[in-house]
Amino acid sequence: MSSGELHDIYSVYELLRKNLCRIIFKKVTDGNVRVMLCSLSLDYIPKSKHIEAIQLISDPREVYLKQKVVVWDIEKDDWRSFYENTLLSASIAKQEKKKDKNEEEEEENEKITGLS
Repeated sequence: MSSGELHDIYSVYELLRKNLCRIIFKKVTDGNVRVMLCSLSLDYIPKSKHIEAIQLISDPREVYLKQKVVVWDIEKDDWRSFYENTLLSASIAKQEKKKDKNEEEEEENEKITGLS
């Protein structure tokens, strides 16, 4: 990783718990480099997945034992993972929170009923 970026999986994990991050890593399956916009912050994870997220955040054994981080991939809208030995770069992304479908529907309903 280049200077100014995080150098260990534990720092990356802590960054992901509070931020939307851009992770660049090599895929284990084919060696291709992948850029992933992801987080472990509940601000970026759909409400329907909060229980899973809380379990991952409160029990980080995968990180400590396997050097593996499971994250919510914003663009794939699903859980994905990467390993420390495949991590090329980690940084905070400069993007607004993605609203989940329920939040979008609630906002649309408020507009229709004149509540906003």
